[in-house]
Amino acid sequence: ILGWASIDSTFLGVMIAISSTTLIIKALDDLGLKSKRFAQLIFGVLIVEDLVAILLMVALTSFAVSGSFSGLALATSAGKLALVVGSWFLAGYFVLPRFIQYAARFRSDETLTVLSIGLCLSLVAIAAYFHYSAALGAFIMGSILAESTESRRIEELMKPLRDLFAAIFFVSVGMLINPTTIWSNMSAILLISAVVIAGKISAATFGALIYGRSLRTSMLVGFGL
Repeated sequence: ILGWASIDSTFLGVMIAISSTTLIIKALDDLGLKSKRFAQLIFGVLIVEDLVAILLMVALTSFAVSGSFSGLALATSAGKLALVVGSWFLAGYFVLPRFIQYAARFRSDETLTVLSIGLCLSLVAIAAYFHYSAALGAFIMGSILAESTESRRIEELMKPLRDLFAAIFFVSVGMLINPTTIWSNMSAILLISAVVIAGKISAATFGALIYGRSLRTSMLVGFGL
């Protein structure tokens, strides 16, 4: 409608299809809604979106270079993703909880803090090495640590660091925005924003309804995303 090229429109569509995990989790946490049933559904959707985003990046890269999608590259990437992520989960669930439990015997908050951060950043580095999302690596390690008997203690120790990095995240994103660019493209931004908000609410609500959730829960999922 705006007269953009097909490749620009495709990239925009893919970008707005993926919701910000950090933003949504932060908002739900601040509102005290993180433990609600609909919030758990939203978290599940966000993780699937992060996984799909990896495959979309592969498809878009080939599309931008050759002008067509490579089915073989997409299938290879999907298989590699399943293998790597599956290996992380298996190794983590069978090995790391026992390791954390052993480290917790020293009753040292410093040791547990450094160990938890080290494990998280290690998997982030591995994810980046395989050209995956850093957030995906951090999420998987968080899920693994949540299986340990020290999960609540680790969560309490991580809160100050979480708040610090959340602040850095929001400031760094804000610094990418040029107000003059927003003003000069105001009509397009308003139109796209309306499409994103209405489309995300209706699509997510409809998806939850198909899954068998109640209308109230489905609408909360839609508005949450």
